Amino acid sequence: MEKELVAALFGGGGGGGGGGGNDSGSGGEDGGALAPGDGAAGAAAGEGEGLMSAEEVLCKVLQGIARPLQSRVSTVLESVREAGVGYRLLNLLAFYRATVGQLAGLDSPVLEALSECRKNADDTFRHAMKREGDRLVASPPAYTADLSALPAALDGAKRLTEVLQVHSTSLVPAGEPESDVQPVLSGIVEPLLKACRLSADGLDPSDGAVFMLNNIDAIREALVAHAHTEAWTLELTTEMDKWLGVLVRHQADKVLERCGVAQAVRAAAAAEGQTGPMNEVPGLQERSLSAVLRSFYSSLFTLVMPDFERLRRPGTRADARRSTAMLVAEAHETVHRLVSREDSGYADRSFLLHTPEQVRMLLDCD
Repeated sequence: MEKELVAALFGGGGGGGGGGGNDSGSGGEDGGALAPGDGAAGAAAGEGEGLMSAEEVLCKVLQGIARPLQSRVSTVLESVREAGVGYRLLNLLAFYRATVGQLAGLDSPVLEALSECRKNADDTFRHAMKREGDRLVASPPAYTADLSALPAALDGAKRLTEVLQVHSTSLVPAGEPESDVQPVLSGIVEPLLKACRLSADGLDPSDGAVFMLNNIDAIREALVAHAHTEAWTLELTTEMDKWLGVLVRHQADKVLERCGVAQAVRAAAAAEGQTGPMNEVPGLQERSLSAVLRSFYSSLFTLVMPDFERLRRPGTRADARRSTAMLVAEAHETVHRLVSREDSGYADRSFLLHTPEQVRMLLDCD
């Protein structure tokens, strides 16, 4: 990157700084020879003059490039379109500004130029980042037909990767504003999440959860492999857990409603605290409950949850299946415990074909 920056700033066109080199060996009436104090040689040759310090020599050497440097950097900034390139240029200018500041002193023209270039690069990068975020939130893209991650989320993940790669190799000293990558991460992730939530509006709970999980997972994947991302990784993991809970609850409800166990659980909850046999409670009569459990036990061998196949990460799919199976097993255990009570009133309990432990094993909960 440094070579590219130097080429962009000083390459081609024959700079004005090279012309002085051809005249350095020729004396002339117009002052071709170095005057005492001009440059290191003059400082050494001048009688009665003190030697210039290294910082003063460097200031004189760099003084002529301050203005062309600022002009060329401005031109380069106007052509930057990618976040990774803009962030790399910002870090590079911050590094050189800090380095030159240590060597050339605070009153060096080139230091002032680097400070201005650094500020312009920072403004350009952050304005571009904010503009992109505002555009996403103002006009969120439509959700994908297969509920996969949005192209905008994948592009955001790519930008995060580029920024974090630059930050991991940055030479900017600690304590400089550019050494803190958190504001940059927030500037990319926050509008992405808002846009994804807006895109999910109108989807049913299950589809919306699958869509959000796929998008958040794509963003999170770009962060987990890098240092200094713990806060955002934790926040995204927490949000994924929330959406996973929505998906699991919705899928478990579908399974339990389909076989009738959900109605039995609701009837049991409504009858809690009532006196008298449970087999007389509507929805818990022996004949209806026997049919419900037969349907439930049959479904254990044909349990299909196609929504989980649309999740992009295998680990998330496995977590969703396991959590759904546990909710289904808990619902069965509630009904099984009710029927097994001595005062339940069920004379024939032969329709309890499986124990709660067997159901958990069949559903692969453990």
